[in-house]
Amino acid sequence: MDIGYGLIPGFLEPSEVEAIKGRLPDLDGQAGSRGLLEFEWCAALAADPRLKGLADTLVNAEARPVRGILFDKVAGRNWNLGWHQDTKIAVRAAKPDVPGFSAWSVKEGVVHTLPPLEVLESCVALRIHLDPCPADNGPLQVIPGSHRLGLREYPSEDEIATAMTLTAEVGDLIWMRPLVFHGSPRASRVDHRRVLHIEYSSAVLPGGLEWAWGGF
Repeated sequence: MDIGYGLIPGFLEPSEVEAIKGRLPDLDGQAGSRGLLEFEWCAALAADPRLKGLADTLVNAEARPVRGILFDKVAGRNWNLGWHQDTKIAVRAAKPDVPGFSAWSVKEGVVHTLPPLEVLESCVALRIHLDPCPADNGPLQVIPGSHRLGLREYPSEDEIATAMTLTAEVGDLIWMRPLVFHGSPRASRVDHRRVLHIEYSSAVLPGGLEWAWGGF
């Protein structure tokens, strides 16, 4: 049964993770950056057959990388993130007249929109852990199977009772469908919790819309 997420230990070797960490941009006091696919090294990583092949398998079609995000929790930029679904995609330009697309916004200079359900169902995120993420370092929390009921504002109390905490080691990969309810607590240790989050999709956008990065 597809529970909407999974953890693959040791997906990348420690030496590969160190090479990635040496190329990360300075977050300049921010909690993250959404434009990682603009960097050649990140685009090459997203096209790596190991990641690309996993994404293809998970969406049961050819997938393309469409967004790369770096998250980091450290002292001074540490946060608690409540239960939510990932419902926005990044596109090159706003086209409010395209049916089914709504809730237009701009984040870090990039246009975002809420697409139809079938677009979100064509997506998967691959999250590579660049630092150890034990229980006290703000790990990802997920509600198994909560993606199967489509777009919703909140999970039920019964669903919350089944929530799982996904701790991770350096090089581990967590894959996640965007409609799985997820969140994370504040980290209680003063340390990095860097996660490279690469999103893939098999969807071709309609009405002249284009993915902000990559895509079809």
